Amino acid sequence: MKNITVEVDQISTNSGLTVGDSVDEAIRLYGQPSDTICRTRYPEYKVLYYYSEGYLFAIISENGTVLSWEIEIDTPEFRLSLITAQGKPVYLYIGIEMSQAEARLTEAEIPFDKPETIEQNTTCWRLKGLDLMFGTNELRPAPDHYDISSFEFYQYTVKTPDYKTGKGIQVGDTEEKLLEVYGPARETQEQNGVRSYCYVLDECKYLLGDLQLIFTVEDGKVVSWSGSFPAYICFDAAN
Repeated sequence: MKNITVEVDQISTNSGLTVGDSVDEAIRLYGQPSDTICRTRYPEYKVLYYYSEGYLFAIISENGTVLSWEIEIDTPEFRLSLITAQGKPVYLYIGIEMSQAEARLTEAEIPFDKPETIEQNTTCWRLKGLDLMFGTNELRPAPDHYDISSFEFYQYTVKTPDYKTGKGIQVGDTEEKLLEVYGPARETQEQNGVRSYCYVLDECKYLLGDLQLIFTVEDGKVVSWSGSFPAYICFDAAN
């Protein structure tokens, strides 16, 4: 079992937390969370994250009341780790607002490049061989009307062999090795000699949906891979 989600009050955690309890009761039982995510557009919703070695415990609340709680088992596909210069981990959860992500990266002195302008409803930051995608589903009449600060992190793309998937695939590996390791893709597309393979890992249910891995192959080699809806990226502390 990779994931447990509880949305009813008939089941409680080992510490006695039940759907319908207050957030104050959750904090009394579990202490201060490892992280808290609030959204500017939906201030009534709050997610409390408790991370421990091997799993992630999340409490989803509305107006101070627990709506649901989740336990998610940590797997190699579950997190992408990078090294910070500040000696402490920095977490970017899927769904974190762009302004909060910028504050965390800036505080940790992790350099990143971001564009000066926003195209349509998405923007891309680049750092340490990664593209981090932020955006919104809101439909607005013009890009300058977007509330850019509330853009949310929804996907990353890896373009360097410095990182591997949980099954060991990295940029530069052959298409043959990719198919040998992952098998037939859920969806395959090809355009101008570039192929993309999409794998949906049904066994890994996360807070915002299934975990997708999309590999781009050109001239028989993996040139990039993307993750949609992992739980978070962790910028690990340097030893």
